[in-house]
Amino acid sequence: MSATPPGLDVADSFTTLSQQVVHYLRTHTPLSDWSVNRVAAGEQVHLHVEGEGLLATGDRVDWDRSLCQLVVEYDAPPVVPDLTSAPLFRDRPLPGIRSYAGQPIVDTDGEMFGMLCGVGGEALPPDDPGVDADLVALLGRLLGAQLSLARRLETGDLKRRQAEALAQTDSVTGLVNRRGWDAVQADAAVRTSAYGDLAAVIAIDLDEGRSTYEEGGSLEGERLLQRAALALTEARVGDDVVARYGGDEFAVLVDDVSPRLLGEPPEEIGISNMPDFPMDYWGQLLSPFTWRKLPRQEPGVLSPG
Repeated sequence: MSATPPGLDVADSFTTLSQQVVHYLRTHTPLSDWSVNRVAAGEQVHLHVEGEGLLATGDRVDWDRSLCQLVVEYDAPPVVPDLTSAPLFRDRPLPGIRSYAGQPIVDTDGEMFGMLCGVGGEALPPDDPGVDADLVALLGRLLGAQLSLARRLETGDLKRRQAEALAQTDSVTGLVNRRGWDAVQADAAVRTSAYGDLAAVIAIDLDEGRSTYEEGGSLEGERLLQRAALALTEARVGDDVVARYGGDEFAVLVDDVSPRLLGEPPEEIGISNMPDFPMDYWGQLLSPFTWRKLPRQEPGVLSPG
């Protein structure tokens, strides 16, 4: 059995610490649910959660409607025994949630990654809520330090693995082949699960691929594939990865994509000037721990279904 790639171990170290922190706080405070979450693209996404169902892994909240935003941007108190009687917080009622604690997770460069937060279904005693704000802040700083270390350690290894994957090319189109694509996708899935990094996949099917092979032969079919590969390569932005997935199917991995953009045309989610070419587009959102599969749509349109 092959060893786990080092970069995967590094990402797992942040996941493991996050799970240990939320477990400790759940068992040592009266708040029933705790979360390590990511704030990105205007959303708060819960990544590592333990509790009784008030919070769940994969839950998404608009950042400007969240309780945590009040702590970060309005200097609200980090521990709130009763949300219904606290200024600012009482204006953002959440079903089943009565008490709250939260601290930012900030990396060593001073960038906010997300929040360490806990919620409870009952109000806590105002004089002694049972949540040590200093301890929560310390654990938040510990998570920020581990995050920075993990990101730094994986940078070189990630580049090496990506280079190895991109070197595995299809003989007809010169694009990344299925094996290389699977490796690129696996790396993206690990980063998404551990850190909440945003990524999406655009799947592309040539409308005329099969008929061209049947009517024009293999040479004409290969020319069609090469034209499609060139068009997609010229349309990509930055480090987008374009691959021939198999047959007349192509795929594009786009990083830093907000889920809100998945209802927009491909141009809006990272591929500019989509080619005027007989193709169908559909896609998937790579979100924490899940693939949200999107049904095939009309040509040129992605939709969350």
